[in-house]
Amino acid sequence: MGKSYWLLLVLLIVFAPIYTTCFFAASVYNNYEYNKAVDQFNNGLLLDKPIQGNLPREFNIVYNDINQLSDHNNIFLIGSSTVMYGLLSYESTIPENWSIHNMAIGGGVSVSEMMLMINYLNSYANHKPDKSDVIVIHIFYPSFKVAPENEQYITQIIEAYGVYSIDKNLQVHGYMPDIYREWMSSKETIRMAIDSFTGINMFSFSGSLLTKLLKISNNITNFFLKTQVQPSVDSYNSIYTYHSPAQIVEYKDFWTRFTASIPGYPNSETEKFKDFLAKLNSQTNVIVVNMYLPSWQRDIEKQKGYEEWMQSDLVPFLEENQIAYVDFSNSFKDEEYADSGHLNKAGREHFTKLFDDAIKPILTNIYQTSCIPSGD
Repeated sequence: MGKSYWLLLVLLIVFAPIYTTCFFAASVYNNYEYNKAVDQFNNGLLLDKPIQGNLPREFNIVYNDINQLSDHNNIFLIGSSTVMYGLLSYESTIPENWSIHNMAIGGGVSVSEMMLMINYLNSYANHKPDKSDVIVIHIFYPSFKVAPENEQYITQIIEAYGVYSIDKNLQVHGYMPDIYREWMSSKETIRMAIDSFTGINMFSFSGSLLTKLLKISNNITNFFLKTQVQPSVDSYNSIYTYHSPAQIVEYKDFWTRFTASIPGYPNSETEKFKDFLAKLNSQTNVIVVNMYLPSWQRDIEKQKGYEEWMQSDLVPFLEENQIAYVDFSNSFKDEEYADSGHLNKAGREHFTKLFDDAIKPILTNIYQTSCIPSGD
């Protein structure tokens, strides 16, 4: 036998017990953190019901959730963080024979990223969306911003482990063997424990290594000195939130800068979006939702142009193609927002009820015009 074989054998004998111990310890620690989060949720200290797993939510969507779809009656939610942090699925009253899959991802999801997510579902999910399912596309005026490469979060997540690649036509290529998936899962169990202990998001695509090391050092010091801030009810958990005039000025400035690169409406992205909807509507049932906005965003120039385009172009297009449309843009009070664009507890409860009330009649109509199993 060659030297390389013996070296590999020695490394395996030395590191396998160490890795196994780390994995076991991380699993115990993660389970402890999960149970603690459940207690905080039950006591009103956390708004989101914790999800047990070894991947951050957005990675879990891409690498796990797509393999847990039903054969029919799936409701896919596509959009940005306003959807991801908007709907309280555990309070939803959608009929039990339907299953909601919140596949919204942060970062102000663009049209290209929506297309990419659908292509990924079509290629790798255990069930390809069809006329027994519903895809809910949530949009607002920043959805038609061309995102720079460093802000294309869905691309970064899909390509994170070097297994999948994305071509210029937004088609996904690659294959993840089960044994690699298990190996990846075990590594992320350890990484998640490190993240939780140090307070560093190792999945983050931003921040220098030095910045992360300094933050790790600070959090470890705080851990041993017992100076961590205890969980408390923040603005996202509050019933209502006050926004000062100074904050509102900052909010407007942020959204104006965030959408500055949009040339106006209509544009190449709006036309791409209509083509995308027409193709998607031939595959499955589609609902387009015009998302909620606080007052400080409604008078932004790009938002005004977006609303004019919606009423004069997109809404007639949706009607012509028999695509359901729901408008939530003016449905919430400013005090229902936790920050410049995300809802607080009162807002999310309100959004969940509005969403359920709007989608139930559409689901009933789909039952009556298709061969979807009743679920009885």
